[in-house]
Parts: sequence; C-alpha cells; structure tokens
Amino acid sequence: MSIPPPSKRMKIQPEDVTGVPGTSDPTGNGASNESGLSEYELQRLEHIKRNQEFMARLGLPVLVQACAERSSAAKNSTRKAIPKPSVKLEYREEDLRRSRRVSKKPQEFSGEEVDRYGDELDELIEASVGKAERMSVVLIDSKRWLEESRKALLQVGVENNGVSDDAWQKEAQRRWGAKVSTVRVDDWQEYVRSRLSTPPRATEMELMQEFYAHDTWQLLICCALMSRVSSHNVKHNTISAFFHRFPTPSDALDAEPEEVLKIIAPLGLFPSRMRTITEVSQRFLEMPIFEIGLEKHNKVYGIGEFGYHSYLIFCRNEIAMTPSDKTLRAFVNLQRRMQCAGDNELAHGAEI
Repeated sequence: MSIPPPSKRMKIQPEDVTGVPGTSDPTGNGASNESGLSEYELQRLEHIKRNQEFMARLGLPVLVQACAERSSAAKNSTRKAIPKPSVKLEYREEDLRRSRRVSKKPQEFSGEEVDRYGDELDELIEASVGKAERMSVVLIDSKRWLEESRKALLQVGVENNGVSDDAWQKEAQRRWGAKVSTVRVDDWQEYVRSRLSTPPRATEMELMQEFYAHDTWQLLICCALMSRVSSHNVKHNTISAFFHRFPTPSDALDAEPEEVLKIIAPLGLFPSRMRTITEVSQRFLEMPIFEIGLEKHNKVYGIGEFGYHSYLIFCRNEIAMTPSDKTLRAFVNLQRRMQCAGDNELAHGAEI
C-alpha cells in the first residue's frame, strides 16, 4: 500500500461514519441519537459489536450470542432525564419592595421562594444520585464484559504442542488475515504465540487501550491513531470506524490510501498516520517472532514511548514499570494495588 506524493494527494473530507452500526458523530460534536443512551454507552455498544465480529471470525458463537443479548438489553434501556427547575413564582403585593431603586421588584428571599427552591434542589439531587448509580452499574457490567470477551478472544484454536505447523498457520490466518500465508515462517507456533496478548485485569477506568488489549496489532494501531488528539469522542469514533472497516493487518495493507484517509481524516496528520498503519502492519506480519522496542533493531515507525509502554502494559501485563504518561502511570498503580489487595472493588478509581 503506497502513499501518493503530496502533489497528487486529493483533498479528503472526513467520511460520514455515522452509517457504521453503533458509531456516532466522528467529529465529536455530539450528534443527537434517538436511543436515549449517553455517548459513553453508545461507544461501549460499538466496542461490543466489534468484538462480536471478531469472535464470529474466530468461531466463538456462544459468546457472540451472549454479547448480542447484553447489547440488546442496553439498547432497550431508557435514560432518565434530570428534571429542570420550572416553577413560576407569584408574589403578593405586600411582598414587593417599596424602595424607588427596586420598586415593584420581589424580595430576594421570600419564605415561599426558599421552600420551593429547596424542593427543586431535592428533586435534582435525587435524580443526580440515580444517574450516578446507573453509571456505576454500567461500569461494573462493562468491566465484566471486558473480562468475558477477552477470555474468548484469546482462546487458541490449537490446543496442544503436538499438532502440525499447518494448524498453527491456519490459526494465524484466522486472526490476522490472508496475507499471513505470504510470509515465510519456520515455526508457526512461535509466530502465533509471540503475537498473542496477555492483558492485565480489566478495570472501570476503561482506557481506550483496554478495549483493544486482546489484539496486539489493534492495540498498536490504536495508540498510533490516538496520539496528539485531545477529543475522546473523535478518537473513539474514528478508531472504531477504522477497525470496523479494516479489522486485520491484511485488510489494512489491502486498503486504498484514499479510503483510509476518508476515515482517519478527523485525526489529522494523514501522511504520518498512513505510513504508521503500513509499517506496523507489515512488521507485525513479517517478523518470525514479534517483538518491538525503542532500540534501532526493534523500533517500528510510528510507535514511540507511549505506544511501546502501552504495548508492555496491555499486551504483556508488565505492571511493575513506571511509564512516563500520567494516565498509564495511574493504570499500573491501580493494577498493583489490585494485585496486592486482591480486591476487585479497588478498580473504581486510581491515583495519579
């Protein structure tokens, strides 16, 4: 897949990915939805749908059905709106002020106004508590779903070491696409196992990397695409649309540059991101044993310190390290506390 020279590049408009099931406005402008679900819940449903497709490709129909039922239940839920104050107060003549400066204006704090405003505050507080409880349930359920889907996605179709290389090669093709067959590999078992992820426990922090930790290639591409983008919605919607269209490195390498650019245009830095997608995908497929780093011999274009540390944490479960990124540091601190305490309740927060 080649990148057209600057003089021949066409002006790319961001693709309307709202047609992709489960995705919302790629620009992050908060396009309205008729489901009544929050942006967070819509994003979660998109992650579920994409992993359903992944599991279907790997031949895991039981978990596909379970996740489909969970997704359907979430879509059918209703969102309770927080009531807004709408009381129109009426004042008696004797309650109005007599001063010329504020003549005929009501007193600032009549007893009736205080009582009514207090009632409205009580309603608002009650509604806010209900919303917080609902979000807490969503987070707990989402963490449980992450654990279940990862367990299924990381299942290897080859169960023992006594099978032929052909079986391991087929497993590689199931996971990473048809271009795997064009690679010359001496040991297909090592080829597959070096690429399989061993992610840490899911948390309610729900960093974007947690949703791609089951697939090393997707995790690296996710990190490369999300870098230098501040809007969470733009990152989520664009990256989800990219993996919906190109779920494997083989698919990405077969893509036309114009098609990819239409999807990733909201992220900016098109040439650099295009080259990163190509380089990461090629190296991922070609290395006999997959290993990346920051040294010259194992450095991959587009994967800097943030991407490499994310790879170590989310694909290799190396939580003893101290990453430079503060969010990654918060995540490994949380993982260490969870590991020491053995208490899932600690996953509700993290200290930076």
